[in-house]
Amino acid sequence: MNIHHLIGEILEELKTLREENALLRHEVAALHTKLALVEHKVDSVAEEMGMI
Repeated sequence: MNIHHLIGEILEELKTLREENALLRHEVAALHTKLALVEHKVDSVAEEMGMI
C-alpha cells in the first residue's frame, strides 16, 4: 500500500467521522429539547399539586 492510498483512506475515515459527529450533535440537541419539555411539564404538575 503506498502513502497516497493510505492518506486517501485516512481522509475518507475523517470525513465519515465528521458526518457521524454532526449527526450525533443533532441528536443531542433534540434530546436537550425533549428534556427541557419534560422538565417544564414536571414543574407544571408540581406547581398544580402545590409542591412549588
